[in-house]
Amino acid sequence: MNRTSKIARIVVLALGLSLVPASAAFASGHRPPDRHHRISMKQARKTALHRVAGTVQGHELEYEKGRWIYSFEIHVKGEPRAQIHEVNVDARTGHIVDVSVENDSGEGGD
Repeated sequence: MNRTSKIARIVVLALGLSLVPASAAFASGHRPPDRHHRISMKQARKTALHRVAGTVQGHELEYEKGRWIYSFEIHVKGEPRAQIHEVNVDARTGHIVDVSVENDSGEGGD
């Protein structure tokens, strides 16, 4: 198998695995609110960065604990690289619903 073929297989596998959480939410009947009934990612990001000033390392819209949330992973300058603040913003109301601090082992703390 040549290198291009291996890379193509890896890309297809990664894309397929990335859809598993979303497809599970849809299959259970939990569909994200349409754009008229939720705040934008941009608005949610601004709210999250107002609570924890730093650099957004990742973000997603996910169904968690019975509601749709925007989840932001934020690194704060001056803190260890492995320490990430996770800020969850309710996709409908724009209110912050949770803030936690995680290290590279995935352990939470505050």
